[in-house]
Amino acid sequence: MVKLLHIFLGGITILVLGWLFWLNLVPGGDVTYVQDFKHRNPFISDLWPPEALQPVEKNGRPFIKDEVTFFIRPPREFERAQLQMYMEHSDKLKPEFLIQTEPGKEAWQAISWQSILPDSGGALRVYQATFVLDSQWRNPQKRYTMKVRVPGLQKTGTAAKMQKMSVRFVSPRVTLGDFWELLRR
Repeated sequence: MVKLLHIFLGGITILVLGWLFWLNLVPGGDVTYVQDFKHRNPFISDLWPPEALQPVEKNGRPFIKDEVTFFIRPPREFERAQLQMYMEHSDKLKPEFLIQTEPGKEAWQAISWQSILPDSGGALRVYQATFVLDSQWRNPQKRYTMKVRVPGLQKTGTAAKMQKMSVRFVSPRVTLGDFWELLRR
């Protein structure tokens, strides 16, 4: 009886672990992660470098240097990503967004963005871009390096604030055949 109970509990454990592994593959092919700077997110890093940042406030992460970097790390390879950034900044400053195309080198590609929040006279702007994720752009840690550049920010002595970032990864659905192929690699 005890042996049967051990086999049963072992089987349940294997099923639960297999199910969690399957969910980590994002079988539906569509997942969204949010970095709100209040809670750690393993898929979207905090802004970097530390000397460019001010302490986290209740509604975001202020930065005072012209450039900050962050990383996005999808749980698996995806075909494309849709990135939304909620930023506060002066009307006079025009942010630029880039993705590193050759890990370890200063090779950056500008990303075409659109503002999706109508200008209501306030400082909050929402930028959105959809772009193809080239697997060659992933660094050895399997993450993509992104850069936000706000030319003139440091010169004005003001801060920009990143309120929130969200990234939606999209790819075809993962079938059980894809799952078995991944296990065999």
